[in-house]
Order: sequence, then structure tokens, then C-alpha cells
Amino acid sequence: PPPPEDPPAAAAPPPEKETIEWRGVDEWLQSLQLEKYAGILHAQELTDPDALRDVTDEDLKEMDVGTIGARRKMLAAIRRLNDANLVFVASPEAPLGGAPP
Repeated sequence: PPPPEDPPAAAAPPPEKETIEWRGVDEWLQSLQLEKYAGILHAQELTDPDALRDVTDEDLKEMDVGTIGARRKMLAAIRRLNDANLVFVASPEAPLGGAPP
């Protein structure tokens, strides 16, 4: 007879998602020390996580985010937003969506 099969290993629980408080694109850029790009993101209507979700390096180049370091930092932060549980927090300067009135 064939040897007995090992029972299937228990699936590891998925890793816990990071929780990020979203207070608007301006505060997000400040946390990255990239606040000088706030005007560019506002002009392109990239002011909330859903709008930022699919931004690529090419997009950032087209928007004149000129340095590789700034683009890499922003893309890494966008990946973190995509992978996180977002908590939307209203800030005094901006409504929940993050765009200025």
C-alpha cells in the first residue's frame, strides 16, 4: 500500500496590515519630506489614496517629479498606502478626501 500522506500544513494567517491615518495629500507629502510636490499633485487631481493608487514612475516623470530619489520615495509610499488599512482623518485644513476646499 502507498505510504500515508502527511496532513496538510495549517495555512499561516495573513500578515497584519499596517494602519495608516490619511489626513490629506499635503500631510502625506510632508511626512515624506516631499511637500514641494503638493502643487503638482493637486494640479493633477491626485489628492486621495484612490487617485494615487496607480501612479507610475512614468507618471511622476511627466509631472516633473525630477529626481530619482523623490520618485522612489513617493512610489514606495504609494505601495504602502495600497497595502495598508487606511483610516481617513479630517484635518483642520482639508476635508476627508484631502483636497483643499
